[in-house]
Amino acid sequence: MKETTTMHRSFKDHVQYILLWLFFIWVSCLCAILMDLLLVKIVTSIVAVSYPVEVAIHMIVYLLGTSVPLAAISYLIAYHLGGFSPAYSVIEWAGASVLLLPFGILLGFPVWITGGVKWLAGLIEYGSKLYDADTLKDVALTNYLLAFVLFAAFYLIVKIVFSYVGKSARIRNRIALTGSASNPCETATKENQ
Repeated sequence: MKETTTMHRSFKDHVQYILLWLFFIWVSCLCAILMDLLLVKIVTSIVAVSYPVEVAIHMIVYLLGTSVPLAAISYLIAYHLGGFSPAYSVIEWAGASVLLLPFGILLGFPVWITGGVKWLAGLIEYGSKLYDADTLKDVALTNYLLAFVLFAAFYLIVKIVFSYVGKSARIRNRIALTGSASNPCETATKENQ
């Protein structure tokens, strides 16, 4: 009998993973705030930068600061499961992003929910003419939505790449330990049937 490596999930499982990823996004944004406070304070104390450059630094720190926890979580989950489905990853991420978007819109895209979205939206709207935080309140919703989609797409790529790396590492370790890529629990279950 041919073994299938595809995981099958019920609707309830999808909902649980979507809510789990929504929580992971929020925690990652909180981690990014700490990195932002530290790194921007260090950079601005060493050199004087214009406001658009400071905004770009905020945006990059939030982009990377949120990516690091998401990458680690993606790797660990895929390693633990020993499997990974790109289609399920897209479904989970799209669902979590759709649930996150209304909170972002209602609360004005705060950094503790949406990371660096407001900074990117400000740069898209004003470019080098962005001169203070008050101008971020006048950014058009379409620019916020574009920034949100760009950030979500980047994080999805991070999630997929590190999930694949985690799955591959688990398979390599399984081969090193057992001499076979198949999961011993799955093999035992199939033999008992």
